[in-house]
Amino acid sequence: MADTVIVGCKLPHGLETVMGGKTVVLNGNNSTDLAGGYGLTREVDKAAFDQWLIDFADFEPVKRGLIFANTSERSVKAEATEKAGEKTGLEGLNPDAPAPGIKPADKE
Repeated sequence: MADTVIVGCKLPHGLETVMGGKTVVLNGNNSTDLAGGYGLTREVDKAAFDQWLIDFADFEPVKRGLIFANTSERSVKAEATEKAGEKTGLEGLNPDAPAPGIKPADKE
């Protein structure tokens, strides 16, 4: 039996990608299986994921630790909790303060 990992992914929509010649759907923070705002995907082939990390080392979510894996449930949940404050840049806007220099529209 191949070694597997649990992948944490904080992208709001998750990610569909190819690992080891197979399509893999990584759960995002829209998943019901969460830790620290990271969607968890279990039973991902470790060798395929390790190669995927090498192939996509320049992918911004990988570089920023928004996608990571570990072999133990406890470790992946601990890392997700530690990284809970990380921002993806895809969060919704605060309607009272949408962005620097932009004021909310008058409601009247």
